[in-house]
Amino acid sequence: MKSLNIGALVLAALFCTAATADQDMMNTQPQGMQTQQDKASNPHIEAREEAKRKHMKMQNEEQWRKDAEQRKQSEMKRPEQSGS
Repeated sequence: MKSLNIGALVLAALFCTAATADQDMMNTQPQGMQTQQDKASNPHIEAREEAKRKHMKMQNEEQWRKDAEQRKQSEMKRPEQSGS
């Protein structure tokens, strides 16, 4: 009878350990990571993502304009190189 109780306690302990480990694994998944399906079903998230894309595109275009202006100014400042 004692061995039956000890066996039941061991099995219960193993079950609790496995359940706790499984719960810990669920908690270690990155929070805030949403599946594509969740994003598609939430219009606010999609609108925010679209706004981010537009903002980054505008920043890139502005940087290109600044770079082009700097190149233009540096070319104007260079003395003309003569071939003779």
